[in-house]
Amino acid sequence: MDRTVRSPDSNAADREWTDATVAREGHGFGPHAMLVVDHFHVVQLANRAVTEVRRRMTVTHRGRRGRATDPEWQQRNRLTRSAARMRAEHVDRLTDTLSNLPAMIGQPILTA
Repeated sequence: MDRTVRSPDSNAADREWTDATVAREGHGFGPHAMLVVDHFHVVQLANRAVTEVRRRMTVTHRGRRGRATDPEWQQRNRLTRSAARMRAEHVDRLTDTLSNLPAMIGQPILTA
């Protein structure tokens, strides 16, 4: 089922369609077509990326999935929240916890 709206000036599509060059050049849209993405799905993709980095670092360096005793696993919910909506002590605890982890685990998670 094609859920796209085709017009010369705009393009609306499912969120899985994220490559702007494909949207503009590969599907019959003009070179001046605008790709529009809503706030919810941008945040959702960002949260998925952070979660993927956290999981990958845990598996790579611990050799297993995260456990309740792992600091990065304990902080998983805070990682997907906006720092602007968190209390200062929670942000500090999150950054301190991840900074105190071995650099090969904590630094990529903080960067993401």
